[in-house]
Amino acid sequence: MMEFLLPETDAAVGLQAILAVIILVVGFRLTRSHPDWRVFVWGIAAITVAGFGLRALH
Repeated sequence: MMEFLLPETDAAVGLQAILAVIILVVGFRLTRSHPDWRVFVWGIAAITVAGFGLRALH
């Protein structure tokens, strides 16, 4: 579980990014008709992308 949360290899980071994209796309599709939930999902997406950006800089 720790390897998934804090990956040490590039393959694990790639898997984590692919899984995050899939989950966020599903979230976007499910919240199309609910503006409040859509803002929430966009916020989660922004935090997730920011985390990947910080990891890339580190």
